Amino acid sequence: MSRPNTEHESGGPTFVRKTSDDPAYFPVMRVQRRRFRAPRVDAGPAQWRPRTRPISDLISLAENPPGLHIDMRRGKADQYVAGLRATLETLPDGWSGGADQEQDLATRVGSRIWYHTIELPGGVVTPGAFDLRPIVPYYGIPENLRGKRALDIGTWDGFWAFEFERRGAEVIALDLDKLSEIQFPAAIGAALDASGLDQKFGGGFALAKEALGSRVERITRNVYDIDPSSVGEFELVHIGDVLQHLESPSRALRRVRSVTKELAIVSMTFDPRLPDEPILRFQGGWKNAVWWTASLDATAQMLVDAGFSSVVVHAAYHLRARTGGEAWEAVLHARP
Repeated sequence: MSRPNTEHESGGPTFVRKTSDDPAYFPVMRVQRRRFRAPRVDAGPAQWRPRTRPISDLISLAENPPGLHIDMRRGKADQYVAGLRATLETLPDGWSGGADQEQDLATRVGSRIWYHTIELPGGVVTPGAFDLRPIVPYYGIPENLRGKRALDIGTWDGFWAFEFERRGAEVIALDLDKLSEIQFPAAIGAALDASGLDQKFGGGFALAKEALGSRVERITRNVYDIDPSSVGEFELVHIGDVLQHLESPSRALRRVRSVTKELAIVSMTFDPRLPDEPILRFQGGWKNAVWWTASLDATAQMLVDAGFSSVVVHAAYHLRARTGGEAWEAVLHARP
């Protein structure tokens, strides 16, 4: 797009876009922060003010040690399994597929759980929790990807993988094979194993690929395990809304850097209320397998530390899910 520093609203996400040709242009949040209109955060508990007494020439002992504010997570693993069981009672093959191949496309689409909204032939549109179609023109994807390889990490239903293919790329779509491979807290992992409710992934992707006549190759692999010897190198690597679900996002970004030849596009939720510092707020993976809430500076700093030499914010937008919930998302472009 030709109009930097603009705001846009549509039926989907709202966003703010700011780009620069200067590779050193970062961060931009100090420029953009007033646009986010984030709710005011309550002050919370009073700041700890230690009272100390010297016990040696070099040590002063706090007479009032700081208190702890801990969520013991009691019952949360059982709550997760109960929610999963309720979902599967409604759509027993929601992730894996299993619908009758003789059924029409709309019926087969309706039998699955969809993350992405994807337009399929015959006017069929998947009822995804997230509709990312309005943000595509502002994502910064090269228009012509002919002769290039693209890797879509965390592809889920394949929305971005199919978009890269439409622009001419040879695309590898990477995802996990089953639910139990997600990085859950230990208690949820154990409860899931005991429940016998583990689910195989990939049904939505397979159906969309079939309907679109796509040649995208889906492989099952953990992002921590990718390297040039196993998957090769790619002119374009995309990792969308994955980092917050990882216990070690910095480790994952080192793997992303190892297979990136030209451009990595990284999208991740961030909290604009956090200070302009590289901060990760620990969540622990208990809700929607989210381990961290990050500041924008934190994601960018992890990219630099992973070995990228240039990081810019290409766009930021506010996203609402059809199923409830909302978040700020940033699209970062990183180059080796």
